[in-house]
Amino acid sequence: MLKFYYNANTPSKRKALKWLDDNEIQYETRNINFKPLDEEEITHIMHLSEEGTDQIISKRSKIMQNLHVALSKLSFNGVVKLIKENQGILKSPILMENDKLMSGFDSEQARMFIPPKKRRLEMRNLLSLLIKNDPLLN
Repeated sequence: MLKFYYNANTPSKRKALKWLDDNEIQYETRNINFKPLDEEEITHIMHLSEEGTDQIISKRSKIMQNLHVALSKLSFNGVVKLIKENQGILKSPILMENDKLMSGFDSEQARMFIPPKKRRLEMRNLLSLLIKNDPLLN
């Protein structure tokens, strides 16, 4: 099941939840301000991140700016510890399922969470509609 981590009630969070509901994707939400991520969960997120800390840490967050930390100089464990102690530096929301990870929300990128069978069906329906409406083919 998809895990939906967030730390604020942002427009991005609301768009993501609406998109998940519209696409009938089951998920469980968790406000990390009230139930913080543990080291194992942070480590798992870090391992799934293809872009490293850039994908999951909001460098523009006030917390991050006040920390004055050079992420590039921290070890992997140092980054995990930093996140564990300052979870407000994480981008929000974070969506995670099996080996898929997305931070922030982008409806095109979020399609990775739609099961392949459903995506193929949508593609067939779209192609069928295009063919039906193409004057050269009719």
